[in-house]
Amino acid sequence: MHALSLNDSIPHFNPDRLLVNGIFLFGLKLEDGYNYWNGQIAEGDVKHDFAWSCRYSHNLKEKTGEFTITIFQPLGDKWQRLDINNAG
Repeated sequence: MHALSLNDSIPHFNPDRLLVNGIFLFGLKLEDGYNYWNGQIAEGDVKHDFAWSCRYSHNLKEKTGEFTITIFQPLGDKWQRLDINNAG
């Protein structure tokens, strides 16, 4: 979803789609922000029990932006990876 104002976003926000104890993510980057970080890891952190990173991409032709958050958590003696994005 891309919205230029709060009124544009209200029809797209459906609280019934939220999971109990789930995560609600949203991005507030403008076009310049997506262009600057296009395809690169822009943010992240490493802790003893998890790590995460956020990567932004921008489609200049369609004027759309996307972010992918990657989370790593230990699962026994291995690490579990989860990728979340705003594409759909």
